[in-house]
Amino acid sequence: IFFVPVALVLSLAWAWIQDAQPIEVTAAVLLTAILGFLGWLDDWQVLRKKSNKGLSARLRLAIELCSGAVFTLWLITTDPDISTLALPFGLMIPIGILFLFLAIFVVAAESNAVNLTDGMDGLAAGTTAIALFGLAQVIAPAHPGLMMFCACVSGSCVGFLTHNHNPARVFMGDTGSLALGGALAAVGLISNSLWALLIVSGLFLVESL
Repeated sequence: IFFVPVALVLSLAWAWIQDAQPIEVTAAVLLTAILGFLGWLDDWQVLRKKSNKGLSARLRLAIELCSGAVFTLWLITTDPDISTLALPFGLMIPIGILFLFLAIFVVAAESNAVNLTDGMDGLAAGTTAIALFGLAQVIAPAHPGLMMFCACVSGSCVGFLTHNHNPARVFMGDTGSLALGGALAAVGLISNSLWALLIVSGLFLVESL
């Protein structure tokens, strides 16, 4: 609840002031914030009940899927060409309506994968900072607003690590990890860089498997 809002507010302010594709950044910020709020509800239930049982897995997954669906519908509406996946070496694969299901899956899978990676020694923060920084390099020319969004969230992760590096004292919790996964998914989908997202998220994929 400290480092995520800082990143979102800074990236949003920069995008609107500099007129750097502010709508894209706003969409990424909203998805990140919604998943972060979902994580906060889960963490709050854990703290309130003084147990490790927060929201039910079914309810949490349902909210993640609904959030992903709304985000994807906005994406398809604003950019009809987004359903053509861009791959390395100039390859383009049109998948049509299947993009809707793929994008929803990416949102849910990415947020939960980062959540699984969260550990006592800043693992989620460190790996997400690197992943977002790498993703920023890929999308920089075409998406300067999202590049700055990546930089702000990556920088906030590094800020978190300065207070919670090894030996760490606290878990990040779902509030941070779900938000970070949402940020990665949002950038990868909006910029049509799912191949790059898969590469920079390789550790999260292995953790999930």
